[in-house]
Formats: sequence, structure tokens, C-alpha cells
Amino acid sequence: MKEFITAITFSRRKISVLSGFARPGKVYVLKALSSPLLPATKDGFMEKEEAEQALTSLLSETKNELGGSLSVTLALLPAIDYSVYRGENTSTLVSDTVTQHDFINIANMIRKSAKVDNKTIFYCDPLFFTPEGGEKSRKFPLGTKTSSLAMQADMHMIHQNAYRFYEDICKSCGLDLSFTALSCFASSSYLSLFSSPERYSLLSLEEDQCEVASLTGGHLASASNIPYGLEDMNEKASSLLSLSPAKTREYARLFGLRKKTGFPYQTPEGKTLEEISQAFEESLSPLVEEIAKQLKDDSPIIFVGKGANMEGLDQFFSNRLGKKVYLFNGASLGARESGYLPCLGGIALSSYPYQTKKNSFASDSPYLTKNRFSRGE
Repeated sequence: MKEFITAITFSRRKISVLSGFARPGKVYVLKALSSPLLPATKDGFMEKEEAEQALTSLLSETKNELGGSLSVTLALLPAIDYSVYRGENTSTLVSDTVTQHDFINIANMIRKSAKVDNKTIFYCDPLFFTPEGGEKSRKFPLGTKTSSLAMQADMHMIHQNAYRFYEDICKSCGLDLSFTALSCFASSSYLSLFSSPERYSLLSLEEDQCEVASLTGGHLASASNIPYGLEDMNEKASSLLSLSPAKTREYARLFGLRKKTGFPYQTPEGKTLEEISQAFEESLSPLVEEIAKQLKDDSPIIFVGKGANMEGLDQFFSNRLGKKVYLFNGASLGARESGYLPCLGGIALSSYPYQTKKNSFASDSPYLTKNRFSRGE
């Protein structure tokens, strides 16, 4: 079997680890694990010591299961204070045939030429490649004979403090990272294996956070991390309903935002579905307001993450935001939980980093069946 890759996703209060390998058009999962929600500090980061212990435990269990060391590891980071730097055409000499090493040379040259204060450039997103005497192309000209190769690229950046925080956690766990990218960018790379729109907004709602990103042609135009997730929703709804957080969480899983069952129904506590739904909607209002601020255009939304499993939440976002919402459930496409979607995309991205794919999207349905976005079974 080809060498497997281990992807690590950091969110605001959770760490997920997935080991697998990629083939064109598919990612195969060998092991997938997630930590429980970790304590968070006032500045919005997880407690460092708790995070290191959690990651060490996840890596140890993965190594024991797979019987060996993790030779290729990559980290996928939340979009904290994210921005894009548009790199100018930068050229490198090629002795004869273009190799992946030439790509690394150009990426490093662009990083050095970018003058950025208080931010770390951690990923190079190529726009165009131009061999000497050749045509500009979106595809990396691997194996082309040329004396020089030019590249124009977007550089993804996050605040230095955020980057160093996650870098220190990885180093303390003995990890030598081979690759680093933004979690929402990795998710979009997995979506590109399917029929995704050319232009869309990615909405990823998890237990501890919500990420919103705008993509065109597979490239990130903007991304942000909102420190409000499903647990925050449950806490507010729990107070409104005068129910325990555990019971509120159970009703969110069973009923979601469903208002009617076709017959009169009350929970053992005497709550109607309409009351439960109304409490969830009210508790989500602050999140909707923040999401609306991040959406830059009228492109459709692809809704992913654990929130995509909550019944009626996609229609709620569609109504409140005035946009078409498509559901994508990663749980039915290779991992046990939808929270592993960035890991799946990271493995695909790091395995085939120079390949591009022009997508088509022709569906009026908000659900995907086979090879389309769907709630999944």
C-alpha cells in the first residue's frame, strides 16, 4: 500500500485526527479519532496543555492501531484573522525537467518577497504556471522540459500568534509537519471531487465554532472563524426551554427545527416541537447575524459540518440569509463524523496538490444523492 498520510484538524475547542491515503477521486480512511471538547481560554484558543495531552493520546492510539510511526503529517488550521496575499509572477531556473522541487522553490521565493506584518504565510495556492516558451496554465507542468518556470499564486496567511500556537502544540507532540493549510480550504478540496459550484460560500458549523469561506474556482477569496457553535446554541436553547443541556442536545438530534409531526405531540416535559424549534431558532440568531456579515456576494452556500445533520437547519439558513443552501454530509463519504471533512480534503490536497478540476453543477435539489451533495444515510 502507498504510504499513508495523517491529517490533524484544529478547531476552537476540538482536535480531530484521520489517517488514510488518496487515489484520484477518492480518499480511503484507515483510522479516524476526535477529542472531546477541550477547555478554552479567554483569547479564544483551547487550553494548550489540555490540547497537547489530547493530541498525544489521539496520535498514540492511531500509531498503535496502524502499527508504526506517522511519517507524513499535515495540520489544518481554523481561519483566525485570515487574509490572502496575491503574489506576483516569480520565476525559478529549471535545469531540465520540471519537478515538485521547482514548485517548492517558487513558493519559498514568493513567501520571501511578501512583506507582511504580524502574519504568517503558511500555504501557497497557485493561480497560473508558465514554462518558458509555453502557455499559461492552471495545471502544474510536472515533467515539462523548460529552462525556467514562472508561477503566480495566492498566499494564505493567519495571525502569527495563531500559527505559533498550533505549531508549538505539534512540536511538543513530536510532529514534523509536511504540510499546512486552512481547514475550510481543505474541505473545499474534498468537495471538488464532486460536482460543486464554480463559485460558492462554504458554511461549516461544528460543536465549538462556525467557519465561513468564499470560494471561486477552488481559490479562497475570504474566510473567517466565528466562535459560536452547536454547543453554544444548545446552552441558550436549554435556558429558554428550562431543560438540561443533555436533554436539549437530545431533542436537537431527534427533532432539529421540525415544527410538526402530523399529529399532536409533546415531550415528556410538556414541550411542543414548535416551542423547541423556536428556541433553537432564537439561539441561532446571533450566529446568523455574524454569518451575514461575512457573505460577500449572492453565490449559493454549501453547508457542511455537524450542523448539516440537524433537520431543518439548512432551510433555516436559506430563509434567513436569502440564499440557496446545498447540504453535504461528509459522514456518509468516508468518515464516521462530518467533522473529519477537512482531514479528508487535506489528504486529497497534499496527495495531488497541483491538479485542478473544472467543476459543473446542475441540480435544483438542495440534496445530493450519489456523487452529489446529500444528507446521506
